[in-house]
Amino acid sequence: MDISHCSECNNNKIVKVKENGKEFIVNNNSQKLITKIKIDNCLIIEGKRCDWLLEIDSPCSLALYIELKGKNIEQAYDQLLSTLNHSYLQERHKESKKECYIVASRVPKAGTNVQVYQARLKQSHPKVSLKVKSMKAEITI
Repeated sequence: MDISHCSECNNNKIVKVKENGKEFIVNNNSQKLITKIKIDNCLIIEGKRCDWLLEIDSPCSLALYIELKGKNIEQAYDQLLSTLNHSYLQERHKESKKECYIVASRVPKAGTNVQVYQARLKQSHPKVSLKVKSMKAEITI
């Protein structure tokens, strides 16, 4: 599968993805190569899918699956899970560490719903973490 039409690579110190006021930021102080891939309506056209995928290094050592959402955490979880289970991405990231992020407009910080989705993901994908943030998520690599 050719991803060039859906991706861009750079080693900028700050890499962002944004949508409808929600934002995910990577502080890339060591200037690692980051491939930013638009999943929704580009790499995956049909079915449930998350918005973005950031691959750190080449070959990819860390895959960040990102869903920028309104307030429907359940739908965001389903979209991330569907993307994680996509056969092309499973093969592409079989040796990579994987993390999932939901950035939503309204989120109970450690509400029961969030904990249920984190537990569910651990059952189906034991090595994948899920973090849910409100409006903005920021990580440093």
